[in-house]
Amino acid sequence: MLAEGISVSSRSLGLGRRATAVAGSGLLAVALTTSMVTAQAQPPAPSAVGSTTPALIAAAKPATSIGGYIVLMSGEPAAVYDGGVTGFQATAAGKRGTYDSSSAAAGSYTDYLRDRQSSAAQSVGATAFYHYTTSLNGFAASLTASQVSMLRNRPGVLAVVKDRVLKPTLVDTPSYLGLTGPGGAWRRLGGDDPATGAGSGLTVGIIDSGVNDESRSFASVGTGVPADWNGTCQQGSDSTFQCNDKLIGGRYFDQAARAFGSIAPEEFQSPDDFEGHGTHVASTAAGEVRPRSPINGTDYGVIGGMAPAAKVASYKVCWEIPDLTTCNAFTSDSVAAIDAAVADGVDVINYSIGGSPSTSPIEPVELAFMYAADAGVFVAASAGNSGPTTSTVDHGSPWLTTVAAATYFNSESTVLLGDGTRMVGASISPVGVAESPLVYAGDILDPAYSEVPNNGLTADQEARLCFPGSIDQGQADASIVICDRGTNPRVEKSQVVADAGGVGMILVNLTFDGVVSDVHSVPTVHLEANYRDALLAYVHSAPNPTAAILAGVHRGSTTPTPPAIAGFSSRGPSVVAEGDLLKPDISAPGVDVDAATAPEGPIGQGNNFAIISGTSMSSPHIAGLAALILQKHPTWSPMEVKSAMMTTARNLTDTHNPFDQGAGFVDPREFMDPGLVYNSDYNDWADYLSGQGVTLNGRPFTNTPIRASNLNLASIAVNQMAGRESVKRTVTNVDDTTATYHSEVRGLQGLTTTVTPATLTLAPGETGSFRVIFSHDDAKFRQYTSGYLVWQNASHIVRSPVVVDPVGVDAPTAARIPARAGRTIEVRSGFTGTMGHHVGGLVAGVDRAGTAQNSQQAGDPLDRNNYVRPIQVDGPRVVVRLQTLPDFDADDLDLYLLDGTGAVVAESASPGASEQVTATGLPQGRYFIVVEAFDVHADAPSTTFTVRSWKVGKSVGNLTVMPATQQVRTAGMYSWRMKPTGLDDQSSYLGVVRWTRVKKGRNPILGETLVSVR
Repeated sequence: MLAEGISVSSRSLGLGRRATAVAGSGLLAVALTTSMVTAQAQPPAPSAVGSTTPALIAAAKPATSIGGYIVLMSGEPAAVYDGGVTGFQATAAGKRGTYDSSSAAAGSYTDYLRDRQSSAAQSVGATAFYHYTTSLNGFAASLTASQVSMLRNRPGVLAVVKDRVLKPTLVDTPSYLGLTGPGGAWRRLGGDDPATGAGSGLTVGIIDSGVNDESRSFASVGTGVPADWNGTCQQGSDSTFQCNDKLIGGRYFDQAARAFGSIAPEEFQSPDDFEGHGTHVASTAAGEVRPRSPINGTDYGVIGGMAPAAKVASYKVCWEIPDLTTCNAFTSDSVAAIDAAVADGVDVINYSIGGSPSTSPIEPVELAFMYAADAGVFVAASAGNSGPTTSTVDHGSPWLTTVAAATYFNSESTVLLGDGTRMVGASISPVGVAESPLVYAGDILDPAYSEVPNNGLTADQEARLCFPGSIDQGQADASIVICDRGTNPRVEKSQVVADAGGVGMILVNLTFDGVVSDVHSVPTVHLEANYRDALLAYVHSAPNPTAAILAGVHRGSTTPTPPAIAGFSSRGPSVVAEGDLLKPDISAPGVDVDAATAPEGPIGQGNNFAIISGTSMSSPHIAGLAALILQKHPTWSPMEVKSAMMTTARNLTDTHNPFDQGAGFVDPREFMDPGLVYNSDYNDWADYLSGQGVTLNGRPFTNTPIRASNLNLASIAVNQMAGRESVKRTVTNVDDTTATYHSEVRGLQGLTTTVTPATLTLAPGETGSFRVIFSHDDAKFRQYTSGYLVWQNASHIVRSPVVVDPVGVDAPTAARIPARAGRTIEVRSGFTGTMGHHVGGLVAGVDRAGTAQNSQQAGDPLDRNNYVRPIQVDGPRVVVRLQTLPDFDADDLDLYLLDGTGAVVAESASPGASEQVTATGLPQGRYFIVVEAFDVHADAPSTTFTVRSWKVGKSVGNLTVMPATQQVRTAGMYSWRMKPTGLDDQSSYLGVVRWTRVKKGRNPILGETLVSVR
């Protein structure tokens, strides 16, 4: 990987960039899986077109350009500026959220920051369309590649980061969580009165797709606007949008969306919500307790948010854009919204929008949230909806609370086939369907149907998916229709069935992706993939296939009792901090959540309320609950609030794995009185960033860097533990009496875990420190072991999740060695025995000239203008490295490795021309190297470059590692000498050393070090 130092001063964090190889999307990660959208149908596999281009790329649908950059400047933003610039007084917030953006000092300092930003932009002939001064110091602008190059070398500019498009992460939960009733948390905080009840005195900021100001969830409550509120109520071109004393703020941010996209004509150019996502999120967090209007004619009762008396401020950043599914939020618009929210005076922010699972510890949105947290603002963010795949969790930053999604009730119905077979699936339909003819949509294609162009699907495939107009009305009439899940929205499929005269729908998964109880146009049951073969076999074999839908009848259900993890919820381990931070932090209701929405858009579809699912829905539960804690404990920091939730959480029913559930399922009945809390602040986060390689003009960011495992969080994660590891934590007694706590370790099989001291006695407000020491016994290598650290007294149980990854060796992941002298490296052993090694390579890089057109679909590896070349991988242990060597340094090139389906395997997309990716462990097969000219020097139509590639397999005899074996002991450090021979003087070489444990009959590989020469 390429890495670049980050230049900052003292407390002023700057943004650098890291070219990273990550699995997943080429854009910042998508975190949307609401009830409205899913993509499960498989596209056709690519094949060669001409000699290089996959058919998938050749047939790619034109997308909207999303160019643009964020320029980060040195110097503290106003919310955390504590003095030091001559002539400008400190403006930093006091204890938890008292930053006053209306003060003279704040106005003077923010003007100073804006002037510096404008000067930097003007120095290259650019104009900023956003100035960030409160939660980040920087600006956003449309820049050419040459302007980017000049700015990156300008004093005072810390980094230039690409703007990216982000997406939202799409029975009543207050009752389920224990908020209501005589002993509920609301009763202790004033009840559910919208003026004086739970959440009163707090403001929740929602950064999303806007808010429906006409919703009864945000009706006036007669209390007036808080005196210290600095926000505003924009109207834009939609002059009907109004705020009140419940919905006290509304802003919209569309500069990036309009500059680099095309906002759909039906969108509201105002804070008003078209899509409906933002209204649903805001209502979940802080909507008033109100009777709901029916959804498609069915009354589902009363609805209320977590903090029904809290004020709401909406910041619209997510916009409907043609050719891009669902609403889209740009990084620069999101940072502007965070900046405004902190300046306005919110206490809590919810961000149900995707983040980045990249290995970099810094992203503009994440850093803006760091400064917001430093100013006392609690931030909840969605974990993402890419589960159950591991290492897909978004928002890996320690200063915010990352929320997984869980069930809180099971709504099921049963499909009864004509042969008596029962199939249980998700359904919220209140009525069933009597025995009716059963047909598969793929068998009843309308002969007159014309397939949708440029989506890579045939008419037959679109019929299976129940595309509008695709199924024959004569054959669907009065029948129950089976539709495959994928591509088009689930609720659209049932509307297609209804339009064709169908009386019910069976929606069936193609792969295991979880089932959802949507509000459909006809009674519907959503079945998992394991039912599909039998279901279609019956349809195609029975003379007259029939089925009935039995509403609410689920004899034979295998669905776990709630709360259980949602299948779509993204999982850890987090790739941020190399796995030494545990994410997600906590789980909350995120399946079939009923809340307010906007009737005009795709979620509401004419209704004022909707039932949808996603970590978008779980995150606002935590945001609203945080407001309750802050109402009870107004001096607590965001990290103390987070700790209180985590250490009082309870296990899910189907998994106790911290990578699924975090600390567990939030429990409001317990979190007001946690006993002990773990706290951290900016100084701790700065040490953590320093430990992650963030530098100050090439020097360490702080003088006290720490490993992420030692950050004072209410969880512990230790990755690559070779033999022994020790971590430190500090807790504070937040009870009103002196208390003695005793430690206990639960789980962590295969390790010896010692807590010292084992007992803590703390006075009210007193802090105490302890160490947890892990030693390897017989735990399997490269297989996480998990458990809990518990501090307990007569009245409190303070539980922290712990994950440890024991490894046989802890070796450098990469080593650059001189061609003639060689190099000695140090390797730590995780076992006692004999250590050896296998060598692959060294192989010389192969250079090929390339050309790419200036991108018309920035950030899209499937752009037809890109350079594309196939590369064959012939074995599972092959290491593939790719590198761009630019002919023009002012270019901005992006490098991707795609698999045979067009999915991104690895990418490097820094603001520059030199990119590098490395991939190991790839399955055998054909892959594609893609180079995108994100921007070209001097706005040229195309550019040229060289792509260098390496494929490392077996040893070729030119790299020696000595000694051949060593006797090692657990946790010992051992030296190994690497010496290349017979290399030419021009080529760049790559090899790999795989470290082994030498055993009789087999030598298992325990780790590897990539070796580069030149």
